[in-house]
Amino acid sequence: MSDQSPRLNRPALLPHHLAELRASGLKDEIIAEAEIRSETFPDKVRYALNWNRAVKNCAPAIIYSFWDLATGQPNGHCQVKLDSPRFDGKKQKPIQYGSPKGAPNRLYVVKKSIPVLRNKSVSLIFTEGINKALAAEQAGFCAVVLPGVLAWKKKEQEWTIPDFDQIDLNGRLCRIIFDSDAADNPQVQNAETRLAKMLTARDAVVKIVRLLGGIADADGKTEKVGLDDYLV
Repeated sequence: MSDQSPRLNRPALLPHHLAELRASGLKDEIIAEAEIRSETFPDKVRYALNWNRAVKNCAPAIIYSFWDLATGQPNGHCQVKLDSPRFDGKKQKPIQYGSPKGAPNRLYVVKKSIPVLRNKSVSLIFTEGINKALAAEQAGFCAVVLPGVLAWKKKEQEWTIPDFDQIDLNGRLCRIIFDSDAADNPQVQNAETRLAKMLTARDAVVKIVRLLGGIADADGKTEKVGLDDYLV
């Protein structure tokens, strides 16, 4: 689609953010429907993440808005992708994505698909990553985004976050589709198993889908492929 698409709110997205979303195979229409925007002011990024101290290089960032799964209205929650990842000294790794500090985890569903959550004749995909859900929606599927492969539950307990109560799972076909490296990652496999058990306990019909890896490098290690990459 041309960059002159009238449906896309051009000032809301920086050019490199728009290019990144398009690289996930997303068309301008679904980007606009999801109300994804760029934020260039550090204080506004801090406010979105509920940070009470200054953080260097926290802007620009992409802001993904969340919707209440009961009403379809904005619920004030968001996910933020920083252009410059911050380093987490406790976990000893860079962190690029963030959600409001102190807020409970939430599920993400594309706004127009929220009514489908109560129609159990429509199968669901459970995945991690909003771009993947948008790509799935664009391809004709309904996807539920987990805040993390194990973040659908409360800490060490297997109790699910309350958003699951808005989904009719009784007899519903649910596919768990994580990235292709799940085949070689015991931690992700453990998360798959626990999620499958939880969904099955709610009477869903669960299938785990394995994505093939991408091009192999000189050492024979294949490139990681996510659902959006696979659909592209």
